[in-house]
Amino acid sequence: MSKSNFATNAEIINASKVLLPKDCCFLDDKEKEEVIKCNESRDIEACPGSGKTTTLLAKLLILANRMPLEGNKGICVLTHTNVAIDEIKEKLGSKADVLFRYPNHFGTIQSFVDKYLTNTYFVNKYGYKLSSIDNDRYRIQFDKSQYKYLGTKAVAFCRRMHSKGYPYSISCSDLIITQNCCEALGLDLTIKDQKAAYEGLLRTKKYSIESGYLNYRDAYDLASYFLGTNKIEENLIAAFANRFQYVFIDEMQDTAKHQIDILDKVFDSEKTTVQRFGDPHQAIYNKVSLVKIWEPRNPLYINSSRRFGESIAKVLRTVCIEDNSDLTASKEIASLPPVMIVFEDPKYVLPKYCELILEKETEYEGEKLSIFEIAKREGKPIKAIGWVGNELDKSKPDRFKLNSYFEGYHKEAKKKEKVDYQSLKSFLRKVENVKAKDYSDKIIEAMLQILRLDGVTYEKNSRKYFYTKTSFLNELNENQLQEKFQKKCSKWIRKIHTSESLNDEIIEKVRKFFTKRLFPVFKVNENNPEVKSFLNAELDENVFSEEIIEAGNCYTYDGKEDLKIEVSNIHQVKGETHTATLYLETSYKANRSCEGFETERILEQLKETPYTNKNLNVQKLNKETLKMAYVGMSRPRYLLCMAVHKVRYDEELDKDNGGLWEIVKTF
Repeated sequence: MSKSNFATNAEIINASKVLLPKDCCFLDDKEKEEVIKCNESRDIEACPGSGKTTTLLAKLLILANRMPLEGNKGICVLTHTNVAIDEIKEKLGSKADVLFRYPNHFGTIQSFVDKYLTNTYFVNKYGYKLSSIDNDRYRIQFDKSQYKYLGTKAVAFCRRMHSKGYPYSISCSDLIITQNCCEALGLDLTIKDQKAAYEGLLRTKKYSIESGYLNYRDAYDLASYFLGTNKIEENLIAAFANRFQYVFIDEMQDTAKHQIDILDKVFDSEKTTVQRFGDPHQAIYNKVSLVKIWEPRNPLYINSSRRFGESIAKVLRTVCIEDNSDLTASKEIASLPPVMIVFEDPKYVLPKYCELILEKETEYEGEKLSIFEIAKREGKPIKAIGWVGNELDKSKPDRFKLNSYFEGYHKEAKKKEKVDYQSLKSFLRKVENVKAKDYSDKIIEAMLQILRLDGVTYEKNSRKYFYTKTSFLNELNENQLQEKFQKKCSKWIRKIHTSESLNDEIIEKVRKFFTKRLFPVFKVNENNPEVKSFLNAELDENVFSEEIIEAGNCYTYDGKEDLKIEVSNIHQVKGETHTATLYLETSYKANRSCEGFETERILEQLKETPYTNKNLNVQKLNKETLKMAYVGMSRPRYLLCMAVHKVRYDEELDKDNGGLWEIVKTF
């Protein structure tokens, strides 16, 4: 197939039937047609609601129907979260099962680097597999090791770093201690103390890594080092070029520089077709990025949105850090004029928003419907969002946060399974949706953890290694204990699997077998304080999951139980589509040189003036604010609202209702 023609019209029509509503076709949109037919290494810049991911899915579906590709090559699809991967699988359905089998690879950028680079390097260097690449697990290991290697001054240094968000985020490349660093942490350390702290920190870091515990950034540092050794980079480029004919990377704007550097090294865009999708204006992953890390290469553009109509597009053309005049609205969606809710008391904002949801009507499938009725038909949420979601500081009532508008708001916590490496009970607890045989690995992992805590190694070719599952079982076999251990495991597993909760009887039997039968074989010091703590510590359920506070973050309108407004911060709604969105102004980084509210920074952009401010004192915060506002205000399909306090309201926004915003007051 020629470089200018990835797909035939017939293939595109077939993909349209699977992915688009009835009577819609990708061929009716010239921008999407060009992207789908593109067979070269190019980047795709797409506006909010453009159907970027659906366009990528069309390419994947076409490839699925061609499998196997010439030379039995595959495709590689990378994104930032497993949620995105799951979404791709869900939308493609069984028609694309072939895509998730070898030689194809679907996963996050982190998992790709971990699997093909970091783990490979680690095994080659140390002779055993990594225990984990995870910030939480690394933190626990670091805590256990730092006091072995750090002197008094270094411990003080680390404690201060911890209070500032370190040392758990220290990566290999971040390992540096300077006078400026000490002063920033509020520590007065001499050059000698700094050197001692650095050396202790280096030993602690080295111990954590050699124990097999890395944080996420470590994985990239080791991968980068691996690529720089001998001819590894050259060999990997050849290996990936032989395996993957196509590489697709989604949400490229959220990619960090160290990620881009590694991906650029391993994927040769001359030998493999590499296409990267994203929207540079929405780079707020984890934190707002002002540096344009992703520089699109020879890009194609999708400037037409299918999410919102002209009235919302009009706001987004100027509420943006760059020229966005090419943004095109959907002609099919009758978005209403945006509404500015001016308030004196923030408690009245959400009730007024609900009134608008019930009262405002627009055209929908040939009839006039309220925003509330449209939401019920489409199943899209109605949300109120803001930048700052922390607890309200009651000593500063004029500094608004989400709690100011809704006292029931709590900062959302995502449910995340964590392993508590500080207790035997954590490995042997009852877990839902886990097969019985999986507990066998958990029992072995618990013993391996004990061996690491006591520093037990074995020797091979004059080198010392920590035990892995394989070497552990080999050692049992040599001591004629493997069969007995496996029989015991079978009994324990049945008991754990059939128990309603944690089985203390089984915990005690496992503990006894470990100490009486296995410790002598592996020469484990039972009196080691860390080993004793691990064997006897109580299980703290709080380390495994955090409650998702859904009801607490949902405002229900009085007298209308089925009208619920989800309250959330902007980062959590990135990528979502809402029926209506209320943007709540909050106070972020208020100081003497720059006011704290969005309207104080981007007022001119709200009045349809493109951003051109060159004042270096305020430029950074202005740009951050514009990025957050752009992401937040591009969520709704039919109604965009913004809440502004009366002291920051500018009558120019109204112009006797002839301006961009319709003004509604709560007082």
